Amino acid sequence: MSYDLPPFPDVESAMRLWLIASFPELTPATVVGQGVPDNEFPFVRHGRVGGGSNRFLDRPLIDVDVFDRNRDVSNGLSRRIEAKMQGYPHRMSGVVIDSVSTVIAPFKAPWADQTIYRYTTRYQFSVRR
Repeated sequence: MSYDLPPFPDVESAMRLWLIASFPELTPATVVGQGVPDNEFPFVRHGRVGGGSNRFLDRPLIDVDVFDRNRDVSNGLSRRIEAKMQGYPHRMSGVVIDSVSTVIAPFKAPWADQTIYRYTTRYQFSVRR
């Protein structure tokens, strides 16, 4: 006997709305190209990069990249996002996040444009259907 289970909630979409509500100074994006206009800074890119699931839990790995032309702004926002993320449980647009763990702490990651600072953090979420 098999069961038709509903899909897991869309954590990426829920996270976008959570970022907008929690950090109004950020411009959220899922794709970033080169040549970003200055009025778009600071901005954040996030997306699922892996993870697993079972019948009951989804455990997505989500990367969050913060970009700015100022190192202190990028680094500081990355750390503020991390602190707020770890204040779970969260409810992001109807998605209940049971736990969030920092897998890779904020670090300065390379970016093609040397005038832009990119700080990356990787989180593992635990989400129920």
